[in-house]
Amino acid sequence: SGAERPPMSVGLLGMQSLIGAAVVLGVALFYIVAVPVINGLVKGQNPFEVGQPYVAFDSYQLTPQEGWDLVSSNDLFVTLGKEGSTVVFTGLVPADQTPEEAIQTALDALAQDQANSWVIGGPTAFVTNDGDHGVSVASHSTTLATQIWVITDGTSNLTVFASSPESVWVSLNDEIVAMVQSIVFLSEEESQ
Repeated sequence: SGAERPPMSVGLLGMQSLIGAAVVLGVALFYIVAVPVINGLVKGQNPFEVGQPYVAFDSYQLTPQEGWDLVSSNDLFVTLGKEGSTVVFTGLVPADQTPEEAIQTALDALAQDQANSWVIGGPTAFVTNDGDHGVSVASHSTTLATQIWVITDGTSNLTVFASSPESVWVSLNDEIVAMVQSIVFLSEEESQ
């Protein structure tokens, strides 16, 4: 039919006037401008700033590197991203396994991945800047690189998974390692 569509204000509010159009515009502006501002105020200041410790799960902190964004944070993971790469920090679990045992569990799962032909390196021991012991293993396929770290303070274990396209792995690896090295386990008093 050749009938002309009514203005949006008529469809939404049943008003065919400047007032109706102004109401529709006001609602649209509220969602475009005010909601993001309110959301920022509710969350407080940006909790993730380069060079400033970020507290994860009220149990440890890490220091973000330049260009890494906080992609998501929930009850299970804190995920950072940059240039198609992701770094996932898990919550703490009781140190029922040594880092070597815990990393082997993750590597067994990686070895089962039939979609990629992973070349898995050997475990490498390291110590964080705060003096906590950890083990790391890097793996590469034709297009992807991944590295897994398990860090312990003797009471709890923390696992970190990094995944990246091979094309940017070399340029980002030092930044990822620096964030992992920056991890500091917090005491109950520090986390409150």
